[in-house]
Amino acid sequence: MSAIAIKNQGLYKTRELKSKIRQSTPLLSEEREIIEALEDLKKELNILYSQLNFTTDPALIDGCIYGIKAANSKYTFYLNRCKEKQIKIV
Repeated sequence: MSAIAIKNQGLYKTRELKSKIRQSTPLLSEEREIIEALEDLKKELNILYSQLNFTTDPALIDGCIYGIKAANSKYTFYLNRCKEKQIKIV
């Protein structure tokens, strides 16, 4: 599967989840932003991992690794925000 197909698949799943969020119980705007940020980061991580799998140049591999570390740090931050605000994500 190409990186573009993986990216498009991730966008489809993100849109699907966002529509489910809107249809469920009303969330505060901050809660919605946290959930959307988590979904976007999840999509970004999937793309970065797929790029890492197909990259052979050492400089590009380093870039993918730093991108993954940065996205993981952001993801952890938003997960902690979910715990603080007691947001449950299905």
